[in-house]
Amino acid sequence: MTDGKPRRTRRSAEQMLVELKQRLREISDLNAAGSVLEWDQATYMPQAGAGARGRQLAKVCSLAHERAVAPALGRLLDSLVRYGANLSRGKNQSQSHGKPYKKAS
Repeated sequence: MTDGKPRRTRRSAEQMLVELKQRLREISDLNAAGSVLEWDQATYMPQAGAGARGRQLAKVCSLAHERAVAPALGRLLDSLVRYGANLSRGKNQSQSHGKPYKKAS
């Protein structure tokens, strides 16, 4: 603290990228777990387990969605956008053809 004001710590682009990868990995893992639950439901699960499986799938999907739309993820992406302009795209690098991230209003 200086002059009674809390000091804001700046994170490097590398630190923010590590956090972004961790957040996206968690979302991916939750979606993969949901896929396994769906596969098991379709192939091996007894009919009596439908209620419990429905709750499990709803929870896993809900957790993945909450993380995907979290304001913290949006702020992180906003913070990293300025670094994207400095990346050069070579022939061997993948290029995104999707829509750019757009902040909801």
